[in-house]
Amino acid sequence: MSRLVTIMSQVANISARWHRIHDDTFGFSRLRLARTSRLAALYAARQQELEDLSELVTKARDDLAGLGEQDLSIRRGVEVQETMSTYLQALAKSMDTLHRIVALQCDEAGTSSRGNARMPALKMEYDDAVQFQKRICARLNQLASEL
Repeated sequence: MSRLVTIMSQVANISARWHRIHDDTFGFSRLRLARTSRLAALYAARQQELEDLSELVTKARDDLAGLGEQDLSIRRGVEVQETMSTYLQALAKSMDTLHRIVALQCDEAGTSSRGNARMPALKMEYDDAVQFQKRICARLNQLASEL
């Protein structure tokens, strides 16, 4: 099997893990999260997992860049590689922005203040990054179905 397909599988796993953190971050109401006594620990665990995923994205980027002509000889291999590279950049941007959002939430959890002034702009930046990531993912899925 082509190393390109193996890397695609690894990236799909990374993306699924990122999506779970996204759902955990935005899926819970603040009231429900406030009821948990381990709020700071929960945010710290999310930050650590995002850092781990960032390392996996870097490894996947390196693996993708190291593909040879034989690895790209599958149908539309070069196009898949280029799209996957763009997707990994978009995923890294989304993860970085989510990491900053979680860091602000962690800071808020340690204080009684709520409503950081930077949060709305950061959430807009995050939404833009996620929308771009979704567009690239749709293209990548289309290419994968044509392999």
